[in-house]
Amino acid sequence: MRINLFDQGPKPFRVLNFWFQVISFHEVVKEVWKDLMVQGWGAFVLKEKLKGVKVALKKWNVEVFGFMNTKLRQIEINLNELDIFY
Repeated sequence: MRINLFDQGPKPFRVLNFWFQVISFHEVVKEVWKDLMVQGWGAFVLKEKLKGVKVALKKWNVEVFGFMNTKLRQIEINLNELDIFY
């Protein structure tokens, strides 16, 4: 069990742990980070690059895994139906 003693605020975007096992995840992040050319002070550049990575990861997630919420909802419906019959 891990206890986080510090509130680091909201995460800039959702990252699912199994993404790190997919090679194309790393490629997408590296490519987007390298290709984004943002001018300004450090925190602004970081914020804008994270926004760009977020958009790219949303698109990548749908392309690779599909719409997870829809899939999870369908699995839940199937489980409920099995629960009713058994």
